[in-house]
Amino acid sequence: MRCGYARVSTADQRHDLQVDALQQRGCEEIVQEVMSGAKSLAKRDALLSRLVEGDELVVWRLDRLGRSTLDVLEQLEDLQHRGIRFVTLEGNFDTGTPMGKTMLTIMASLAELERETLRERVKSGLEAARRRGAELGRRRSLNASQREQIVTWRAEGQSWRQIQQLFGGPNAISIRTLQRATGAQ
Repeated sequence: MRCGYARVSTADQRHDLQVDALQQRGCEEIVQEVMSGAKSLAKRDALLSRLVEGDELVVWRLDRLGRSTLDVLEQLEDLQHRGIRFVTLEGNFDTGTPMGKTMLTIMASLAELERETLRERVKSGLEAARRRGAELGRRRSLNASQREQIVTWRAEGQSWRQIQQLFGGPNAISIRTLQRATGAQ
C-alpha cells in the first residue's frame, strides 16, 4: 500500500500543495497533520505503526517526516528495518533504489556520529560541573538540616506518619520521600 503523509506546522498553513503532489504519486491514503515538528507527531506515529513490509511511505519533502534531523533519521532506519520503502517527492530520495539505500546508510552513520558527539559533550559538561562542585541531578526535596531533623525524630521514636504530619501532612511530603531522604526503607 502506498501511503502519503502531509504536515504543516501551524493552523493557518494549508496542506494543498503536499496533498496534490501525493495524490499525483498515487497514494491510496493520505494522512494530514497540523503540528509543529517540535511536538509529538501523533498522526504520523499512528500511520508508521500501521505500515507493514512492502508498503511505501511518501512525503513531499524529507523535513516533513520529523522534528529534527536525528528524528527523521531514526524514522528512516526503522522503516528500512521493517522493509518499508520511503520516498520524497522533492529531492527524489527513494530507499527502494541502490542510491537511496546508500544515502540512508550515510545519513544513519552521520546520525550516529551526531548522537555520540552529543553524548560526549554532555559527559564532558557533567564532569566539568562536578569539578566545580555543582550539585547534579534532581533538586532534593529536603535540605540537609531537614534530613538531620528526620533522623533525630526517628531516633526519638516518631513514626513516619507523625513525621509526615510535622512537615504538613501527605499533601506536603510523602512517607517515601522522608524514607529516601534518610536512607531508610
